[in-house]
Amino acid sequence: MFLALPFDDPAKAEGEPFRYLAKHKRLLDESISIFLSEMAGPDRSRDGFVQGGIESDQSDGVIQARNIFAHSIGIARAGSVLGIPTTVTGGRQSPSVKAMLNDAFSRLSENGRLRLEQVRDEVHSVLTSAQDAGLSPLDTARQLGKRFDQYAGYEWERLARTESAYASLAGSREQYQEYGVSHVVWLLSVGACQICQAFEGKLIPIEETDSQPPGHVNCLCDISPAGVEVE
Repeated sequence: MFLALPFDDPAKAEGEPFRYLAKHKRLLDESISIFLSEMAGPDRSRDGFVQGGIESDQSDGVIQARNIFAHSIGIARAGSVLGIPTTVTGGRQSPSVKAMLNDAFSRLSENGRLRLEQVRDEVHSVLTSAQDAGLSPLDTARQLGKRFDQYAGYEWERLARTESAYASLAGSREQYQEYGVSHVVWLLSVGACQICQAFEGKLIPIEETDSQPPGHVNCLCDISPAGVEVE
């Protein structure tokens, strides 16, 4: 962040107090807005998150694009399991895709605001506190690193994996329901945890989505329509 924006070089300015000026805040806001738009689209309200896409005047972010792709994979998988053609439309403006994205927004938001938006407030908080405390630029950079290690590779991979699982299962469930499937069976993933093992083979009404996988973050368990064997 210090390399990308016109702050004093942290190493060269060691020993000098960090200065957080209005121009820094403005450029940071612009940079963070670009990041947030790439991740979740320019309109990150619930309506914008759900209704966007190339057919609207709002583009999708990485989160929507990945979820829509995973949803289509889930539809295709359900058709393959049943051995019949798929009938559910996985297009961006289809009701099933919008319902899936609406559920995703609910999981990823708090009080109607995507939790990703907190990045902006957290960055400003770190930089303002560093200035008030008289920290050097290098110490300020270290504070930022400690705070935002959570946004490094593992956390993003975990978010992407879990959201993809939700979206894929939503697609499968939609297709199963189209063909009249009323119950599904919990299928364990390889190396499933003890929490999920307790649900192995459990017969679950298909509409009871809270009782189906994923059972937790990083869960890779699946569902099968009752009475249908999955290879």
